[in-house]
Amino acid sequence: MMATKVVLQDWIQSPQAVNFADECRSWSGVSAYTDALYRILLHKQWMDFPHHMIAGMTASAFRLVVDRRLTAESIPTYNWMAENFVAADFIGVKTGQHGGFSFEPTFPLYQKHALLDIKASIDRGVGAILWHDQFVIVTGYDDAERVLFICESKGNEIIRLPYDSFGRNSTPYWYYQILEACAPIDLWEVCKESLIQAVYKWETHDYMLPPQDYACGAAAYAAIAAALQSGTYDAEQAATVLFAIMPNQDWIFPLMLQDLSICPFKWTRS
Repeated sequence: MMATKVVLQDWIQSPQAVNFADECRSWSGVSAYTDALYRILLHKQWMDFPHHMIAGMTASAFRLVVDRRLTAESIPTYNWMAENFVAADFIGVKTGQHGGFSFEPTFPLYQKHALLDIKASIDRGVGAILWHDQFVIVTGYDDAERVLFICESKGNEIIRLPYDSFGRNSTPYWYYQILEACAPIDLWEVCKESLIQAVYKWETHDYMLPPQDYACGAAAYAAIAAALQSGTYDAEQAATVLFAIMPNQDWIFPLMLQDLSICPFKWTRS
């Protein structure tokens, strides 16, 4: 008989989880998706690279997007289906993912299928990544109580999410990703591609985002300056955006080179 309750008991107790919670206090600029991905990689012992290496190798750390009003929605505004798939693919992780809108008439069917997918991943001992107003990690489920057990990508507290609440967020978009397997990678090739992606993201506007509302890459700094000078922004949301994006661009790649032992100087954050 199939188990009705499965919890990854070693998730919270694992040394990696404790260390990661401490590390996140210093590496808070990296996207929450990368936080969740990194934590699952450590839990499965698929990789042992430090957090900044995963952030850089996936190119997620080089994404710089702000809306011109400096609202907090800037932080997760990008094409999740494309970029999260590519991020995992860069580091040799095979994934399955789905997303959509909860107002669509087919949503109940997708919701049911998603729960089956996520529970199957938990049965294999692999946490799943889920959007629940932020990227969270599913660490277990209980069919009798009809709940998923989730935790934030930067914390250890377990939260109960009813099955019926899956995909019902403050915005109508739902998304999840399953990590299926991990293949060996050529580290040099991955890091070279990461540098190419860093330059591309710096120079190129994301075609999915209307330029009258968003600025990307180098153009984001002018947009930030214009918004601050105009005074038409919410101070709390603007602070959230600035805290999230400012650390990424100038320190990820030097640290990657340092870890690869090819950087001619010892680099430290100021």
